[in-house]
Amino acid sequence: GAGAAAAGGFIDVSDEGDDMLAGAGDEFPRTVAGARAVLVAYERWLAPMVATLQQAMVDNIRNKRANRIMCELDDMHAFVGVLTTAYTERGQGFNELLDLFKRPDAKIRRRAEKLKVMLSGRFEDHAVFCRGNSWLPSLGDARTALIAAVGHDEYMAIEMALRSRTVSHVYRPSDLPNRHGYCNSHPHEPGTCSKCHAAMARSSSY
Repeated sequence: GAGAAAAGGFIDVSDEGDDMLAGAGDEFPRTVAGARAVLVAYERWLAPMVATLQQAMVDNIRNKRANRIMCELDDMHAFVGVLTTAYTERGQGFNELLDLFKRPDAKIRRRAEKLKVMLSGRFEDHAVFCRGNSWLPSLGDARTALIAAVGHDEYMAIEMALRSRTVSHVYRPSDLPNRHGYCNSHPHEPGTCSKCHAAMARSSSY
């Protein structure tokens, strides 16, 4: 009775999630003050999740709008400007844009030219996206869909151009190694075996 009220007026309940009530424990309030404390605790617990959901909604709307604009643009310089403003990496928004490029029924102006920029990261021989690092879809459904949407000859021309470019990957400016141990001062060399390369470096014959 009085002792319980003085302690905040709680009785035990076993309900999953109550452990998230900071300071409230696994109990249900019996007083107005106790209920207010629980509501405040819930609000504090929910606030970060609400903020994350709100930001996700804003990002989703922004990405869809940017992707629609990029599909409709006829000026390649404007396309590059929107692409590099909307995205810095090939993440969720970029993947959604690429999904549009896979659809033959999607109305996309200069589809092949735009796709080449998206995959190569370059425009007019300048690195404009993802530090100029190229990327090609794997030999699976994505590649098949792009060939069908862009056209076999046009897509193969893009793929050949990207595969024929022998440039080093551009790593982070800090020169800290990535998870594979590579950085600007120790880059990965495509088409070489790391063990063979190390052996060659130790040999005076090469």
